[in-house]
Amino acid sequence: MAHEEITRQTIALIDALKGTTSAFGLAGTGSEYKIVVEIFLYKFFNDKFGYEAKKDKTYGERLRNAQSWDKEYDSFSEEDIEELFVFLPASVPRMRPEHTLSHLYNASGRGDLSTLLDSTLLDIALLNADTFSVATSGRSKVNIFSSVTTYIYYRYTEARRFR
Repeated sequence: MAHEEITRQTIALIDALKGTTSAFGLAGTGSEYKIVVEIFLYKFFNDKFGYEAKKDKTYGERLRNAQSWDKEYDSFSEEDIEELFVFLPASVPRMRPEHTLSHLYNASGRGDLSTLLDSTLLDIALLNADTFSVATSGRSKVNIFSSVTTYIYYRYTEARRFR
């Protein structure tokens, strides 16, 4: 894919996320920034993991030849998953099958999407804490993801209170 096309798709994704946050009254707020950044990073992690997993010498062919790589990844045993993690470069985020975007989408009709999204982001953050976290001046780590739906819920209930 050409650089220009990737740039166009990235801007379109960010615009769509900003449109959604704007529809909930979050335009121009810190909450909008937090939501857009974390959802964008989640999408990036999902795509990066899928791309790199398909290049793996042991499991790549299996994932590449599948009609849907993430559905195939759902069928991996615990041993397969751990082995894949060992073979992936350190710069690649680790994602379990239940963390993939398609898994989240397919599970969204079965229950509370906000809880599912938040728990997925927190699980990914914990799984990748050693590689993708920031150290504060006090040497504590700040994970890359946190719960995002609290920002939406708070704003929604605040707006309803003033009606």
